[in-house]
Amino acid sequence: MTNWMNPAVIMQDAAIFEKIILVMTGLYIWEIMVTLPYDWSIITGKRKFKYPMAFYFLCRYSLLLSCIGINIALNTSKALNCQALYVFNELVGNTAVATASTLLMLRTVAIWSRSPYILYPLVVLSLGQWAILLHGVIIVNASWSSVAGQCVVDGAAPIFLDLIYIYTMSFDLIVLVLSCWGLVRTSGRSDLWTLLFKDGIVYFIVAFSANCCAAVLILLNLNPAMNIIMSVPAAVASAIVACRGFVRLSTWNTREVYLPSHVQTGPGRQAMSGAVHTSNGSNTKKGPGFDMTFAKPPRIATLSGLTSPSNANPKVADGPGVHISMEAYTTHDRRQPSPYHGDEKDYELDLEEGSESDVMATPGSVTFTHSDNPHIRLPEAPSWVKEMADKLPTYQPIPPQGRSKHLQSRPRQWALLLSTLGSFSLLASWRVLSGPHAHTHHVPLHAQRVLDECATMRQMPGPSASFASRLRSERFEPGTKAQYIHNATIWTGLKDGHDVIQGDILLQNGLIWAVGQIPEDIIKQTGTGVEHINAHGAWVTPGIFDIHSHIGVDALPLLQGTDDTNSIKGLTLPWLRSMDGINVYDEALALSVSGGVTTSLILPGSADAIGGQAFVIKLRQTSEGSPSSMVLEPPFSLNNTDKPSTHPPHWRHMKHATGENPSRVYEGTRMDTMWAFRSAYEEARKVRDAQDAYCVKAESGLWNGLGPDVPKDLKWEALVDVLRGKVKLNIHSYSPSDFDGLVRLSNEFKFHISAIHHAHEAYLVMPLLEKFYGGKPAVAMFATNARYKQEAYRHSEFAPQILHEAGFDVIMKSDHPVLNSRYLLYEAVQAHMYGLPANKAIQAVTTTPARTAGFGHRLGLVQPGYDADVVLWDSHPLALGATPKQVFIDGIPQLTKPFVSEKSSHLQHAPSTPEWKTGAKEALKFKGLPPIKGKSSRKVAFINIGTIWKRTGEERALIEVVSEQANGVMVFINGSLSCESLQDATGCASSMEGDRGIHVVDLKGGCMAPGLVSFGGQLGLIEIEQEPSTNDGEVYGPFDSKFALVGDLDRAVDGLSFEGRSMLLAYRAGVTTSIAAPMGSSLISGLSVAFSNGGAHPLEHGAIVHNITALHVKVAPSGQPSVSTQIGLLRQILLSKDESKITGWFRKVAKGELPIIVHVNSADIMAKLILLKGEIEEKAGSAIKMAFFGALEAHILAPEIASADIGVVVNPARATPMSWDSQRILPGLPLSEDTVITSLLKHNVTVAIGILEGWEARNTRFELAWAALGSKVQLSKGQALALGSTNLEKIFGIPSSAVEGDWVAYRSGDMFDLGSQVVGAASERRRQVDLF
Repeated sequence: MTNWMNPAVIMQDAAIFEKIILVMTGLYIWEIMVTLPYDWSIITGKRKFKYPMAFYFLCRYSLLLSCIGINIALNTSKALNCQALYVFNELVGNTAVATASTLLMLRTVAIWSRSPYILYPLVVLSLGQWAILLHGVIIVNASWSSVAGQCVVDGAAPIFLDLIYIYTMSFDLIVLVLSCWGLVRTSGRSDLWTLLFKDGIVYFIVAFSANCCAAVLILLNLNPAMNIIMSVPAAVASAIVACRGFVRLSTWNTREVYLPSHVQTGPGRQAMSGAVHTSNGSNTKKGPGFDMTFAKPPRIATLSGLTSPSNANPKVADGPGVHISMEAYTTHDRRQPSPYHGDEKDYELDLEEGSESDVMATPGSVTFTHSDNPHIRLPEAPSWVKEMADKLPTYQPIPPQGRSKHLQSRPRQWALLLSTLGSFSLLASWRVLSGPHAHTHHVPLHAQRVLDECATMRQMPGPSASFASRLRSERFEPGTKAQYIHNATIWTGLKDGHDVIQGDILLQNGLIWAVGQIPEDIIKQTGTGVEHINAHGAWVTPGIFDIHSHIGVDALPLLQGTDDTNSIKGLTLPWLRSMDGINVYDEALALSVSGGVTTSLILPGSADAIGGQAFVIKLRQTSEGSPSSMVLEPPFSLNNTDKPSTHPPHWRHMKHATGENPSRVYEGTRMDTMWAFRSAYEEARKVRDAQDAYCVKAESGLWNGLGPDVPKDLKWEALVDVLRGKVKLNIHSYSPSDFDGLVRLSNEFKFHISAIHHAHEAYLVMPLLEKFYGGKPAVAMFATNARYKQEAYRHSEFAPQILHEAGFDVIMKSDHPVLNSRYLLYEAVQAHMYGLPANKAIQAVTTTPARTAGFGHRLGLVQPGYDADVVLWDSHPLALGATPKQVFIDGIPQLTKPFVSEKSSHLQHAPSTPEWKTGAKEALKFKGLPPIKGKSSRKVAFINIGTIWKRTGEERALIEVVSEQANGVMVFINGSLSCESLQDATGCASSMEGDRGIHVVDLKGGCMAPGLVSFGGQLGLIEIEQEPSTNDGEVYGPFDSKFALVGDLDRAVDGLSFEGRSMLLAYRAGVTTSIAAPMGSSLISGLSVAFSNGGAHPLEHGAIVHNITALHVKVAPSGQPSVSTQIGLLRQILLSKDESKITGWFRKVAKGELPIIVHVNSADIMAKLILLKGEIEEKAGSAIKMAFFGALEAHILAPEIASADIGVVVNPARATPMSWDSQRILPGLPLSEDTVITSLLKHNVTVAIGILEGWEARNTRFELAWAALGSKVQLSKGQALALGSTNLEKIFGIPSSAVEGDWVAYRSGDMFDLGSQVVGAASERRRQVDLF
């Protein structure tokens, strides 16, 4: 259905209107030229001028002037007084309309012989029409528009225009009815009668139809152009038929005799009254006024000559006659030669004076006289007329009183009917004027702007119709060379992510130009500047799209000056914009690109219920260097740029948050948050409704009372767009209580939610999510990051699989810097490991987020026409440690001389996934909290072992022993290794025979390895980080006022709790031992403890591995105290001879009896600590066992650290410059050849890895794999395994005997394989085997 208010449609209609004006002007000029001889005969005096001709001339030439004026207004290119021009146009145009009706009215008055019952009402109605039309001259306001370059109508009154047309049509209808009746009442059917009748009908049909079309279009009020598109054709049609009728009657000729209907009798005169009587005795009737009887005379009585005198039997009209009183109407015939022999004259019936006229017939003359003045005579008739007259019979007149009463009363009846019709017309006009829109509405100057804005408000976002055919991206950087990637394995994203082709990709003009087997001629067309890249079969995917990121607004390193994530100025802040805080120097930008991330949705934080507007950015640095230049498809109003009329608006984005975050920040509850939502949306609804009401009036032309602008409130305008469905809404929400509130909110205010973020419990209430207004949202989530607060506690690693199988779009996101977006692909890898199909896992970070965010038309697929954002990988995208070889954004390579490591062939294929038999079902059954403790067994035999990793010697070196047939056996009894055989089960037959209680576990070629060790996440001390009641709490430091009350160092063992979910999940993932230090942010934290993750409680045998493992201190720049103060205090305490309480523990450190772990990142501070260590060792005479934890800049001092015999626990293992003192990281491939870990290992430093949070412990084995694969020179499996086991044991001084009896069984692979699964753990110390 046509949107008539669409600006493009209005422009088309306006163009049609201009063409119609030109056509009508040409037609009317042609009409004037055709009928100009008649005008000229009057001007030159050949035709006598009579007063009706004044209306005739006004009609013709007023309309001509109007056409000329309108063409000037539409076609002039110079500024002029548009108001004066339009007043002139309206004046002459309306005059033409009025005179056309007047001409018809005068003829009707003449037909009725100026009967006062007809004359006076018609005059009143005519004056009314003139008044309305003349008033219409001032209802149009116009001015010169410098923008349009022509006169623009600023104001008009559609209702008044309707009144003009309705009144004119009603008036013309009345005149037509009266004319027809006046003609019908004449029984004779003369040529003149036929002329008058047909002209009246034709005039009315043409004029009425034209005016009706114009009136209907105005009533429909489709748009300003359509309102007036038929006005000029209506005026032209009315004027032409009116003037044509006038000319036709004025120049009418025939073979009829026109005689007065009343001729007095007397001597020498023949009387005629009302009609010419014949010998057959037909009646004569006399009417009032100027009565002309139309009768067929004998042919000898024609005014054009004398013929056939013998047939002198005139036919007489039977009716009262037709009464003509138009002064200019004449009768003459030029079809036959005149008896005046060339002296041609028009015989005019001059009815200008008096009320009656006589025909004085005497022998030899016919003289027309006036009854009131018999001395006024016309010229004497020629002899032929006299001869005819002599032969006419004479009749006596019938007295007026002799007429029938019926005929005498008929004028009064018609007067009554005329009055009724006139009253009805006036009443209809009054109803129009007094109706609800009766006031004149002037179209203001800003009308088009307002109408455009109203239309834009209704227009839904999306790509333009021409977008798919674009040949250059709007983000193309001039000078960018084309890139030809050939011999690639391409995951296109098509066919629901199953489409993989071997072929080539051509990137040109910022677009993917071609995909597949590209002909050579297409490559040649790009010119000589094309870069050729041989992929050697490597994988190519679309660029990664991070749908939840704070990159740029939570810039790295984290500083107060660049913290622009959250505002805490109120719960609802929809007017805030994330792009206002984007820091283009965020170090994470380049790091994320190096992980294949090309696009991110930058959300405000979640402190507020409505945090503000979000923006999608491309992560490459632009030549302009501004945040705005990074924004993809920004709103057209962002930089005061107007939207092209052919382009729909771009999608907007917004962030909401429910649950704990707003409640914690504003010290409220979920009830407060939901009320804040409803209050905000109610304000937005009021603005929207006001806008809609305004636009309804504006689009109806009802401008009176409307301000110059559509109602707006800058604070709420973005939320109004949410209600209009023009915003992709992303909501931070975790729990069913919050989901339910959002369901009610979205249905109350009728808005759709694009994606629920985090959504840790979404998989438990999927039917609830389907109740969201507009359909179920996508779900953006973490893979395994959970339990950091209550609403995240029930998360399951199987949630992506469960949601996908229920038909939800699953998206993996980073929440950068919560997770480093550089490794967003790793979230997809984990989701795939726990059951999400491979195609959906890749889509979860490419196609699905792009589509959900409204960019599915240009991102997320590798196909021609899409943005040239692609990644060339060194292994299959879902292989552990997959790293880009090159990243292209807008066709521009982002990695300068990237470091690349050739990966093994098994990493070039999608990894297999473990056989999770009941994981998803158990998660649903137990509402996210399935039992995760292992089942203990006294005697277990692990069979079909492929490899066994063993500890050897004092250095605890790890060696791999391989079973060639993968049929090794290990038997454990009460947790202790009873038998081991690498050949087959026969070697342990004696241990297995006759024992029905033995539990046999088939590892299917898997491996047995030492238990892993974890440190850094406070396992055992923190269960739910944001719930103090579930934690041990933070210790007092030496600079705290209450530290003196403690009197001793805190011991982590005193605050230890067992069977926490993160602890047990780590245990099920092969981490048998954890080390935890007291939680503290000050210089001295306390004493750490080593414990078994599988332990039930502290008193269980073997639950505590080592009561005190190390003393922990932290040296970092924090303002106060200074770094020098912190190091000075350490020096003082370490040199103290006091062995009591606090100083006594440091005395043990100084003697080399207790390791000291220093939490530090800065190479400068580490250098001071190396010097301090040397100083203390020199004075104490013993070696200090020191290690650095964190140590992200340790590579800078690798030789010095090695020389000082200091161990290093790198945390996080995949380095990220989170703080100012960790900027100088070695990021690893593809940005550097080495990592911090490999750099230290090259210098024989004892290196281990740590974790930041407890939930990460379960992924320790994969972090070891990352460490092995993250540098150009890859670590061996033994080196990687040591990073998470024996090296930590050595650093923390854990005796080998305490842990060497811990074994972990992996099915279907080794500890580094994604497809392997931990199925059991044996502990000699705890005297049991746990099966999973």
